[in-house]
Amino acid sequence: MTLLALGKAPDKWDFGVAGASVTDWIEMNDLSDSFFKGFIEVLFMGKNLELMKDRSPITYVNNVRSPICIIHSHNDSRTPLIPVLKYIQKLQENKKTFYLHVIPNLGHTIYRKDDAVDIVLPALIFLKKMLQ
Repeated sequence: MTLLALGKAPDKWDFGVAGASVTDWIEMNDLSDSFFKGFIEVLFMGKNLELMKDRSPITYVNNVRSPICIIHSHNDSRTPLIPVLKYIQKLQENKKTFYLHVIPNLGHTIYRKDDAVDIVLPALIFLKKMLQ
């Protein structure tokens, strides 16, 4: 939601933090595990490609104006990293400000306190910087 909001309503936000992001619903449908594919099918009433494109942050990446902190797990089978890296590439091509934190050896679910720290700490550091 953060990435979509920053792209569709860029004037409303000073910054954003996103984790386990969906950047492209169409590509996500091709790459996700079977559980998440089922969720996508329900969410988009089958495979409504037009709606999937409209709800994909990558469609609006050129509109982004605010700094973004993106935190993503390296081994996330629900929301794979590849589409996020494509989103980052578009941000970089358009000279947008972003902070990317990829957490190695972590999937979609947090099982340990250390995993939670790995995810929350970059967000807190970014928020502190943005709010100073």
